[in-house]
Amino acid sequence: MFQLEHERVGPVNVFWLPGDGPGHPRIFGAARDKARDRWVYPAYAPVGLQVLQDIRKVYPSITLTTAAAAQEEALIAVPQRIVDRDIPLKELPVTPFAHQMEGLAYLYHNPRWALLWEPGVGKTKVLCDLKLQLPGERMLVMAPRVVVSTWLREVDFHSKGALKAVAVDGTPTKKKGVIRDHKNYDVIVCTYGTARTMGFPTLSRSAGAVLTNSGRYDIREASKVIGKVGDPKKQLELVRAWVDGTPLKEIAASIGPQEPSWLCDIDYQIIVADESHCIKQMTSQQTKAALALSAKAARRYIMSGTPALGDPRHLYPQLKFLAPALMPEDWFSFSEKFLVHAPHNRHIVTGYKNLHIINQRVDRIAIRKRKDECLDLPERQIVDITVQPSPSQTRLYNEFIATMQADLATYIQTGGEDGVVQAQNAAVRLNKLSQVLSGFIYTTADGVKGTPATAEWLPDNPKLDALDELLDGLLEDPAHKVIIWCVYAPEIETIEGLLQKRKVGSIRLDGTTSAKSGTLLKKFETDPKCRVLVGQIGTGVGFTANAAAYTVYYSLDWSLDKYLQSIDRNYRAGQDKKVTVYRLLFPGTVDAIKARALDKKNDISAIMTQKLACVTCAKQEQCDAAGVKLFDKKCLYRRSVGRVVARPESIENEAEEVGDAGGPGVE
Repeated sequence: MFQLEHERVGPVNVFWLPGDGPGHPRIFGAARDKARDRWVYPAYAPVGLQVLQDIRKVYPSITLTTAAAAQEEALIAVPQRIVDRDIPLKELPVTPFAHQMEGLAYLYHNPRWALLWEPGVGKTKVLCDLKLQLPGERMLVMAPRVVVSTWLREVDFHSKGALKAVAVDGTPTKKKGVIRDHKNYDVIVCTYGTARTMGFPTLSRSAGAVLTNSGRYDIREASKVIGKVGDPKKQLELVRAWVDGTPLKEIAASIGPQEPSWLCDIDYQIIVADESHCIKQMTSQQTKAALALSAKAARRYIMSGTPALGDPRHLYPQLKFLAPALMPEDWFSFSEKFLVHAPHNRHIVTGYKNLHIINQRVDRIAIRKRKDECLDLPERQIVDITVQPSPSQTRLYNEFIATMQADLATYIQTGGEDGVVQAQNAAVRLNKLSQVLSGFIYTTADGVKGTPATAEWLPDNPKLDALDELLDGLLEDPAHKVIIWCVYAPEIETIEGLLQKRKVGSIRLDGTTSAKSGTLLKKFETDPKCRVLVGQIGTGVGFTANAAAYTVYYSLDWSLDKYLQSIDRNYRAGQDKKVTVYRLLFPGTVDAIKARALDKKNDISAIMTQKLACVTCAKQEQCDAAGVKLFDKKCLYRRSVGRVVARPESIENEAEEVGDAGGPGVE
């Protein structure tokens, strides 16, 4: 009979069984170690007890070595140690809230864990306090660019200078300098983009071209070896030598030891994926780099308030980041197990199944917290401001609606059984509608594909006028500050022009200013003359802007997670003012559809693939309220080929009236 063994493989606790018994692969987290002819299993919390339970089911009479029995006792004691808040350093430089102390206990006793807390609850402090509990371990943090400077400030503040943090930022030379000197720091922070480009050795473009054109089948291994050399000229020389026949072992020996130049060269034991929804796409290079970097760390943590908004595919890479055993399926098996595909096209996902299994997996490794559970925050009110469209907006908007209706009629009548229009076309068309409502439209020179798009402004912009009027009241008190969120860069530019006319100090937060976002945010928080933050919604993640009591959505994005993140930037721990959120909306338009979907926390990205017909339908609002979906019995549309498709009417604009809010055609 088998005997269960225990050992530490590096810093990781593992159980193992010798040989290759028939039941070995059936146990949770099983991994084959061919070199030592054994199977290994995770022996750390929170999954170690699941492994022991499975082992005893497969082998009821199995015995444990002394080391394995001691590890089992340690695992059994973990829940009570969490309840008792049993951590080494109980007196922290900055006293945590009760929920933060609870989170710290979970992270300390569970080396693989997820903090799925709402934005603003104080996740970053928990990780700073964890690092103080583990003085001998270095932490690598991956985060969105706008959050990097926040991490540096938070580490310094919550450790009172006891911890040294640095960002892997700047030019490639500066980044490599930080990596080379990484042993001087306790916390190293990088963006997800840096993890993608500097995570692992890569070849220069010229060396990569020679390697690719060589026709050799083993270029991947050669790329790993030669990529360790930092000098592009030396890389090219070694690649040519390998292509000419020099054995790879000989080349590797000639390279010798290299100074640390890549993130994988950093000696870290803890890795953190902050705003881990940034690695929710399994096929992205960013996600692949993050997963590869996580394999080196014994302690792995993810943090996000919006890890997956109704789509289990987003959880797949995030749980893989923590431990492959949490998502043992490969991507194809995962798809077969949890996704429902269209009958004739498996690339189209029509639903999900077996979600209780994923919920069980998440519950095993996560703690969730909501603001109302943790913080005594002031009231927050959301106010929708109705904006009247101009005649030019009405005419152009209805022209787009008519074109979309005609194309949909043709599509459905010719046999579009699933009612799905290509997402790319749908996104372009719906974005055009949103642009019209913001007073501009992107165009290309002579309609030539691939040429840079420019913003063509409409004669009138009622939305900008409404914002101007709103700011009269919001900025009347010199102490008041405002956050304005937009989707498009032309919107930011026109708002900046408005603020300049009003002689109001402001900062801009988007892709053009992301490198200095930390300095800009500090100015907004501390400078009384800087009263407005104008930013793209996608940048509204991970930072605190409690100086503002007002938030204005000039336009709304299609992404629910971006909305949930951005709306909480000034509704976080420490906010003592009543917060008001204003949304500028045209009734009966795509704006109103977005707002209703966001309020219900629906996946409005589905509008761009499966519900484009609903956007152009006069009964959209009534159907939404009644729960009628596309192609239901009460829907105007039918799957049957040849049916005459009902069309909404575009009502002419009237001088003083807004049209019926029941349909998306603008009046």
